[in-house]
Amino acid sequence: MLAEKIADPIPAILNDALGEKGATLFIVIAIVAMLSCILSLQAALSRLIFSFSRDKMLPGSEWMAKISKHSVPDNAMLISCLLPMVICVWVYFQPDNLARITAFAVIGIYVSFQMVILAALRQRLKGWKPAGEWSLGSWGMLVNLLALAYGVGGIWLLAQPADSANFIDRWTVLIGLALIVGSGLVYMLIARPFGHSDAPENDAIEYAKRLNLSREY
Repeated sequence: MLAEKIADPIPAILNDALGEKGATLFIVIAIVAMLSCILSLQAALSRLIFSFSRDKMLPGSEWMAKISKHSVPDNAMLISCLLPMVICVWVYFQPDNLARITAFAVIGIYVSFQMVILAALRQRLKGWKPAGEWSLGSWGMLVNLLALAYGVGGIWLLAQPADSANFIDRWTVLIGLALIVGSGLVYMLIARPFGHSDAPENDAIEYAKRLNLSREY
């Protein structure tokens, strides 16, 4: 009923619950928190772009892998800032696309995290026992399985069709995910970027053994 009488009910709810000053303070805190999240995501994205470019796995890797005199990947940071700006301009002129972009971004984060969790589970099944300063010990396998189940459940919920008669709107999350994954697979098959890197891979078990041996001596 409130939504039918007030176009934007959120400020009204905050004012009723916290008062005018409390609502203003809440909004300021929320804005600061959002800015903090955005900056941390951009920093992480720039480092991810730099690390892939350093291993010559992306188009334009030589340019994006450059480091400034302050040891900052400026060009990778530039890319990580410009792309969100383009999306923001797009949403400004096409506000109806905000829900689609948000839904796809969230499922993309879930998929990315589950790739790491699945890789860790694969190594555990092959005999990997983490040798870092902190370990879950015998609970590690169970926590790994629960984390994977939680993530897959989240992906399943996010992939549910939206309540819309339009096919694109209804399946926008899965369509966007299919386009990104498909284009990535095509790039891998054509450019074969994984052959450009000499970084160690699939060495988790060997490295853990060496780390344990170094501690024994």
